[in-house]
Amino acid sequence: MSKTPNSRIESLDLLRGIAAISVAISHYYLGQNPSNSFAEQISIISVELFFVLSGFVLAPQILSCISSGSFYDNIKIFMARRWMRTVPPYLVALICATLAFKNASMGDFLKYAFYVQNFFAQHMTKDYFFVAWSLSVEEWFYVIFPASLFFVHSKIFKSRDALLGKKYILSTLFIIFAIVLNRYFSGDQSNWGENIRRVVIYRIDSISYGFLAFLFISNLRRIPSLFLATGTAAFFSLSLFVAEEISLGNGDIWKDGFLYSSAAFGVSSIVLFYRINDFSSGRFKLYTSFCSFLGRTSYSVYLFHSIVLVLMPNESGGDFFLLLLIYIGVVLGFAYIFYLVVEKPILARRPRYDIKVPNL
Repeated sequence: MSKTPNSRIESLDLLRGIAAISVAISHYYLGQNPSNSFAEQISIISVELFFVLSGFVLAPQILSCISSGSFYDNIKIFMARRWMRTVPPYLVALICATLAFKNASMGDFLKYAFYVQNFFAQHMTKDYFFVAWSLSVEEWFYVIFPASLFFVHSKIFKSRDALLGKKYILSTLFIIFAIVLNRYFSGDQSNWGENIRRVVIYRIDSISYGFLAFLFISNLRRIPSLFLATGTAAFFSLSLFVAEEISLGNGDIWKDGFLYSSAAFGVSSIVLFYRINDFSSGRFKLYTSFCSFLGRTSYSVYLFHSIVLVLMPNESGGDFFLLLLIYIGVVLGFAYIFYLVVEKPILARRPRYDIKVPNL
């Protein structure tokens, strides 16, 4: 499959949109019934899928920055492109959330604004913009992972690239292993969700798995589609089961197990949808437009759905599903308008690389 650096992969846009809408719907159910453990689990797994997907789609740019011979120049372009993509919408959403949720302190606002509210631990007085923790993990990944990969690869494993037949694999595994050890020895298991799962320094590896999947994609694509679909369903079911065990407090072993099972679900989902793109790309105009719509609105859906949710009435009974449809319609409609008015003009002004980005 040949893709230009600026092209999009339809099926991955679809997967990204499914993940965003799953989070939005899950939070709607939780808003109506905070004890709905299934909705909470779907939301958590969908966020983990976002992480792996980010690592996968950013891998070509990161690899190009490192292998180009001008790392410092190209990484500046990489950072500028990512920040122009993510920061302006985030700040708009943060301001809206601050106004909508009220009782927010300036200190908490500034922690959110600089993505430091959960860097080493949870530092918030009131965590009112609850989707921001995952965005902090993303933003710090852009800074930490490329620099770490460049250092480890150039200083430690460069002469050993041939060991696995793929460049950068050893370096990525080294970084993942270092994060896992840090999480295991210094993480506070007593409140795993707040103090480990949602803390930046313990979660960079969650995105790194997507990067690692990209390095193996040529081999993974050879796996039969039926096997991929079965594996995706199995890892999803395992993640649900482990998440439920964690919610019941049934031992620390399940906590690490969830991080790995959800990462495996993310990788298998991406490879499966990547395979789907081989058969569907460009063949169905309506499908292509639908995937593009979901992909382009997914970030704003994730950012703004909680704000829309606050403004929705808390109803049950016969109005429940009608309000759900209205809620999703409002979120998607706003996200698309926001993309056209705010995101798209900014994206058009992003700097371009002087290097060739590998095709997905």
